[in-house]
Amino acid sequence: MNKGNCYEANFKEMCLTNAVNYGDNWRLVHAMREIMQGSEWFGGHAFLLNIDTNEVHDFSNGNHVVANKEDYYKEWNILEHGQETYYEYTKAQAWKWATKTEHYGCWELKFEMWDTEGWNEYMTTYWIPTHEPRRHALNLMSKRMEEE
Repeated sequence: MNKGNCYEANFKEMCLTNAVNYGDNWRLVHAMREIMQGSEWFGGHAFLLNIDTNEVHDFSNGNHVVANKEDYYKEWNILEHGQETYYEYTKAQAWKWATKTEHYGCWELKFEMWDTEGWNEYMTTYWIPTHEPRRHALNLMSKRMEEE
């Protein structure tokens, strides 16, 4: 499954292609989202947010989606609140992260960073119990069965 180009496309739009149109009131957002509500299937996503007007622009996959924050977050199942699930970057912060990491993101969404220290603990102690209750219940059941 192709994950798309949301990190690259939205970084380039805000910081390169149309940098003059995206001033201090715009943020590059990296957020976790549930692919289909209730599916317990998640992935990272990036888009632009105007913090004054709550307007969202998303340039992923050659599109230019414009929506209000409330509708967009609901439609895309954006996890705005949670441990390492949502980040807003100013243009300067985005440039620093891109320069430091030599890629467009994601930079801090722990779920997406499976090769970093602490990922396993994050998944077992926070992510799965909080966002994947069916999987968590199966894990608990399996553990109980092993103990018997």
